[in-house]
Amino acid sequence: MLKSFRGGIHPPERKDLAKDRPIERFPASAEVVLYLSQHIGAAAAAAVAKGNIVRKGQVVGTAQGFVSAAVHSPVSGKVKAIEPRPHPLGQKVPAIIIENDGQDEWAEGLN
Repeated sequence: MLKSFRGGIHPPERKDLAKDRPIERFPASAEVVLYLSQHIGAAAAAAVAKGNIVRKGQVVGTAQGFVSAAVHSPVSGKVKAIEPRPHPLGQKVPAIIIENDGQDEWAEGLN
C-alpha cells in the first residue's frame, strides 16, 4: 500500500506517448565530453593526455581534494583533447574529450 499525506503535489505523469512502447537503447555519441569538475568540490586532475587510448571504466581524472571525485570513461576510444568547455553551471571548466571508437572495450579487470 502506497502511503501518502494530505495535500502534496500530484503533477500529471504525461506518459501517453511512451507508455505502450518498448524500451530502446540510445546509441553512444561519437564524441564524449567528461568534465573534470563534477560538483562543488575540487575538480579532478586529468590522468590522461591528448592522443591516449582509453577503455570503458578507466580512470581519466583523479580526485584532488577532500571533496573530490575520480572521473571514469564511459566509452573506449582516443583522447581528442583536454580543454575548457562550457559547463551547465555557466562557466568554462576543464574537460576531457574522447572520440568514441564504438568498440565498448572495458579497462582490464573491469569486464
